Amino acid sequence: MISIESSLKILFFHPVIFSEEIMTQCFPVPHTDSANSGIDLNEILNIRKNSCFLFRAATDDMNETGIFKGDIVVVDKSIPARHANIVLVVMDGEFSIRRLFKRGRVCRLFFDGNRETKLPDGQEVAIRGVVTACLRRFV
Repeated sequence: MISIESSLKILFFHPVIFSEEIMTQCFPVPHTDSANSGIDLNEILNIRKNSCFLFRAATDDMNETGIFKGDIVVVDKSIPARHANIVLVVMDGEFSIRRLFKRGRVCRLFFDGNRETKLPDGQEVAIRGVVTACLRRFV
């Protein structure tokens, strides 16, 4: 089984400082000293140091959900996976992003478009975390 701790590094964002003009046009914030104002992506994306990591999507399998090839998703391994969550799984030694169908003891994984991931009998699947956010670059 692949160990996430040894294969992916946790990345944290540094707060970005914006001018007061930009801040008032983009975010309604109480009037504060603009030199100390900033947007902390760790706080906005609820990134917790010991339980979150970033993962780059390798395919367009989840494009109906809004996750495209090259997007970076935030994965939280401390959140218990529940029905309909988008999860990062390891199947046959490879990472994949799927939607979890969970009813009682029955668990199934789906691509977008209700296409089920067919698993061979006895194949081991490990849920590594719940996808909590998606980041995309436009330029």
